Formats: sequence, C-alpha cells, structure tokens
Amino acid sequence: GGLLGSGLILLLTSIKRPAPVPGVPPEPLFPAQLIPEIIIGAMAAAIVATVIAAVLPARQAARLNPVDVIRGG
Repeated sequence: GGLLGSGLILLLTSIKRPAPVPGVPPEPLFPAQLIPEIIIGAMAAAIVATVIAAVLPARQAARLNPVDVIRGG
C-alpha cells in the first residue's frame, strides 16, 4: 500500500497546471515532496500497528480453553 501510494504521489506531482502567462513555466497541479524518511517511518508505523492489532487478540484467544469456548463459556 505504501509503495502504491508513493507511486500515486509521483504520478500526481508530475501533472502540470497550464501556465497562465506565456514564458512562465507551469507549476505542479498537486505540489508535494516525497521525503524518504517520512515514507519509511509511516510504513514502519503501519506495520507496527498491524502487528499489535493482530498479536494482542491472538494472544488472548490462545489463552482460552477450546472446549470451554465451544461449549459457550
């Protein structure tokens, strides 16, 4: 997802707005900067959040007795 989003940002920042004045270079329609440290940090935070969201319920479920759960207790 992060790579797809970064690629989309690169695509959108390459779209130029038509220059209103002849001789003036066109400006990006969607100005944005891709800073590698921020992208890597955001991806790392997403991975950590995903692991926490998956591990905590799994640990809780692993402590339960399957027979008791099936019986409804």
